[in-house]
Amino acid sequence: MLPDAPYHYACDGKWWDHHYKAVKAGFSGQSYTINDLEHPERNPKSEYELNRYNSTYGDGLGEKSLHYGAAGGGNSGFQAVNLAYLLGAKTIILLGFDMFGTHYFGKHPGNLDVSSPFKSFMHSFELIDTEKHGIEIINCTRSTALTCFPKMSLESALSSEPAQA
Repeated sequence: MLPDAPYHYACDGKWWDHHYKAVKAGFSGQSYTINDLEHPERNPKSEYELNRYNSTYGDGLGEKSLHYGAAGGGNSGFQAVNLAYLLGAKTIILLGFDMFGTHYFGKHPGNLDVSSPFKSFMHSFELIDTEKHGIEIINCTRSTALTCFPKMSLESALSSEPAQA
């Protein structure tokens, strides 16, 4: 997590249980998470001060809610892209979306370390219709198996003209 970033997203209640205090102590931006109305037991604890976005199953990006589950991404990276879209981003730059191995930061501690179904994750990204949503997604991950978006260096993406709406 970048301490000066304006937004941070994580969906997993167990992740928040483990990291909530550290995020609050070291991050000054807005932290977001899911608000699963169908399965409220999956939500992070209500006493955590987090911006909660209604979440539903679905393919591609949600227009009014975050999509999750196998059809909707099944991972916080996909949901963070959906959140960026819902918050009005027109250009979304992906970093750390290698879709193989482990997380870019290494293994999760203890009971948070679970395997990732990367093929399912990639399929969910393939279902994003960037033209329909009027967005551009650029994959700036150095080594990646995710090939459905244009790939370029971060330096090039940051120096290029923003996409027109």
